[in-house]
Amino acid sequence: MKFSFFETLEAVLRTGSLSRAADEMHLTPSAVSMQMKQVEVFFGQPLFDRSGLQVKPMPFAYEVASVMQLPMQQIEQLRRRNSIQIEGTIRLGVIESMQASLMPGVIQHLSKKHPALQLKPARGRAVELIAAVKANELDAAIVVQPLKGGSQRLHWQHLFKTELVVIAPPSAKATNIQQLFSDYPWIGCTVDRPKYAANPKKHGLTVCPCRVVHGQCWTGGVDGAVD
Repeated sequence: MKFSFFETLEAVLRTGSLSRAADEMHLTPSAVSMQMKQVEVFFGQPLFDRSGLQVKPMPFAYEVASVMQLPMQQIEQLRRRNSIQIEGTIRLGVIESMQASLMPGVIQHLSKKHPALQLKPARGRAVELIAAVKANELDAAIVVQPLKGGSQRLHWQHLFKTELVVIAPPSAKATNIQQLFSDYPWIGCTVDRPKYAANPKKHGLTVCPCRVVHGQCWTGGVDGAVD
């Protein structure tokens, strides 16, 4: 019998039903029922009255839970005391385009899971951030990995992929991506003109997914690099 079975018993008594305890303990109702039967076998007497339509706790179930409450709390304190605490400072670089969408979630996650860890974010272009990681000025960076795979001195961890698009004027005739870049050398939206990126159609631009222009979907991988 596992020690966690007493935690399940406490959840059953507190919530008032096997099904609600199962939801809280992330178990199936049948698994909760099996655990309670094993506790009954261990003590040699029933914990619940199963004669009616609903399972009802018997006084002995509350007695067991009361006796086990203090040992359970003490064991939990021992477990927490011996757990490894991640603390210190991590210097994380993030490319400009990922600041607004990525950093709030990262900060929230780290503050909740590792409250003793201090995050020092830095922003910049991918080339600058990669160079900073190599120079030990940053501990890690979230960038778009270069086409050739990036420096072998760094450890690259793929995070996710995002679709890239080609923006061309409505009058564009070409369907080949190379021809489009030849005809319109400044296709795209620059950071100093955010109004075009926010609403390209309003400014007479057409957003063409690259799978339409080139016949296949091009993706840009966003990766994390650490020294």
